[in-house]
Amino acid sequence: MGGTCTDVIIQASLPTIGPFLVLFDIQLRHTPRMPRRVQAYAGLAEEKYDRPVFAVVLLLLNPGPQTVISDRYEETFLGMHARRDFLVIKAWELDVSLVFEEGLLVLLPFVPLMRGGDNEVAIRRALQLLRDHPQLLDLEPLLAFFASYVLPIKRIERQMGQSGIWQSFENHPGISKSMRKGISRGSL
Repeated sequence: MGGTCTDVIIQASLPTIGPFLVLFDIQLRHTPRMPRRVQAYAGLAEEKYDRPVFAVVLLLLNPGPQTVISDRYEETFLGMHARRDFLVIKAWELDVSLVFEEGLLVLLPFVPLMRGGDNEVAIRRALQLLRDHPQLLDLEPLLAFFASYVLPIKRIERQMGQSGIWQSFENHPGISKSMRKGISRGSL
C-alpha cells in the first residue's frame, strides 16, 4: 500500500540556469517506494517537457523516529547505475510561524501538521487567513481534515461551523478508501 499523494509540476526559471521544472510530490505518508516514484515522475516530466527537473517531496505525517527517509533514488542493475536526488521537506519540522510571518498562504491547510500548529489558536488563525482570501476558501475543508489529526472532530466542527464537512470528504472522488474509513470513524 502506498501513501496518498498529489503531484504538481511548476515551470520556473533562474537567470543563471534558465528554464526548468519543479516537481512537487505531496505525500501524506512515507513509503519505501517513494524514491522510485519520484524518479519515475521526474523522468517522465523531463521527457515530456524537455526541461531539467528539480524534485521536491513534501511529507505530511511523521512516520516516527525509526523510519529512514531517503532523499535520493539509487539503483544498480547489470552494472548500470541510476541516481536522482530530491529535496525532502518534512511538514512536522516546519515552524508554523514561518507560514504566518511570511504569508505562505498555500501552506495554511498544513498548519495542524507543522511544529507549533497542533493547537486551536494556530488552527483558528489559519482558518481566519483562509476566510480573508476568498480564492483560498476551497482549502478550508483540507485544513479541517488535517486538524482532525490533532483535535477531536467535534471541536473542529465547532470552530469551523461546518458540521457537514466530513460528509463532503467521504463523497469526494479524490479521497482514497482508506482515508474515507478514517473520516467515517472520526479519527485518522
